[in-house]
Amino acid sequence: MNIATFTIIAISLFIAMLSHGLVMPLLPLYATSLGANSLELGFIAAGSSFASLFLMPFIGAWSDRYGRKIFICIALFLTPIAILLMSLATSTTDLIVLRCLQGIAMSMLFPTTQALLADMIPPGQEGKWMGYFNMAVWGGLGLGPVIGGAINDLLNMAAVFYITSAVMFLSFLVALIFLSEPPRSNTKTQKKLSGIRGSLQNKTLRNIAVLQLVLGLGMGASLVFLPILGNINLALTTTMIGIILAVRTPISMIQSWTGKMADRWGALRLIIIGGALNVIAFVLLPWSIGFWTLLIFHALLSLGTALTQPAIAVYVVKEGRFSGMGSAMSISMMATQLGMGIGPILMGRITDYSTISIGFNSIAGLSLIGLILFAWNMHKHHPTD
Repeated sequence: MNIATFTIIAISLFIAMLSHGLVMPLLPLYATSLGANSLELGFIAAGSSFASLFLMPFIGAWSDRYGRKIFICIALFLTPIAILLMSLATSTTDLIVLRCLQGIAMSMLFPTTQALLADMIPPGQEGKWMGYFNMAVWGGLGLGPVIGGAINDLLNMAAVFYITSAVMFLSFLVALIFLSEPPRSNTKTQKKLSGIRGSLQNKTLRNIAVLQLVLGLGMGASLVFLPILGNINLALTTTMIGIILAVRTPISMIQSWTGKMADRWGALRLIIIGGALNVIAFVLLPWSIGFWTLLIFHALLSLGTALTQPAIAVYVVKEGRFSGMGSAMSISMMATQLGMGIGPILMGRITDYSTISIGFNSIAGLSLIGLILFAWNMHKHHPTD
């Protein structure tokens, strides 16, 4: 393991996700001030996910062939531009377009950074190092909302966009100057199976894609409608909502430990436990009666994520050694992004015709079905996990 390269990846991703966390929880409130309804809120959140789907099938395979750094740097350059332009938005259409631009950048960033790390991971340590990677991702994503909420309360929404753009540009400079790539494997087997089409022939990766799809539904729905639940239904300030979302930060720190657990005790067990916690959390969220209950239920959701993501990465990294690491990471991320795109729209539609409680319960039901299907299929193909 190249510790220096890993450190640069972690710093760049932490800053990138910190910037994303600064803006994303406030974006629904910003869009509401521009007159967005629930369905439009869903499309604003989904714009990033859907736009990324157009490029992601190619980015992983291209990075296997041409290298990871060029795509990482382009992504880290485009993102602050999109965020800065959001401060000038005058309609929900503007926000949807800019979220699509942000999605294009994200389609380059996540599969390539994950693949770059996976290129360096020694066999048998997949969960450990992907756990460290996820600590940086979720730590930044969790810390961002509390900072963004405080900036909004102390200054204004425009200041959040300006500061976020500056921090994001710093991440670009770090990667451009300091990031280096290790040699990538180039075996005959990998050449034969590389690419999205070849990777989709892999049963394990197909099952992972189904699971990531349903988990993405929950991620997308919670990012958009948890702030709405807190602000409108419970009358919480943006700072309080930021604190609730920031609970992901300390909980994400256990992913180095849960990753090691996946290496030692089997990834499937952790995915089942973590997925069950996600389902329970979605059922409980609408029952929140104030700050503390919403904080506890979101912490439960975050714990489920901390258990599942390093364990999922174990499967993806192992299969990526044969199918092409970039392609395998792209399949996993495409499924997540598709779920994050569908989730807010689906929940927005349900909420428009019923209540936010039914919306959260619907997501819980879909998550449970996906988890059961995944566990059944993976037990047949990997009975020793």
